Amino acid sequence: MTANDRPASAASPAGTPLGSTSTAYVPFADLPDVLTTEQAASALQVDCKTVRSMVRRGELRGVRCGRLIRIPKAALVELCGGD
Repeated sequence: MTANDRPASAASPAGTPLGSTSTAYVPFADLPDVLTTEQAASALQVDCKTVRSMVRRGELRGVRCGRLIRIPKAALVELCGGD
């Protein structure tokens, strides 16, 4: 592939910007009480890797279920400065 063959925009084939989450933003009020890393990433508008890193560093409270991570909705509210 030459420089001329590259697409002009930095978008994936599906039309979403590179590095963005594939799920749409959901308001906190509509979230379930316990979230997957994908749901938490969508709510925070960050990548799933960022959410996993935040849990690993202790910045975001999460519960491990084997290899899975579940994040209480209250932890997201707390992270964002809510009560």
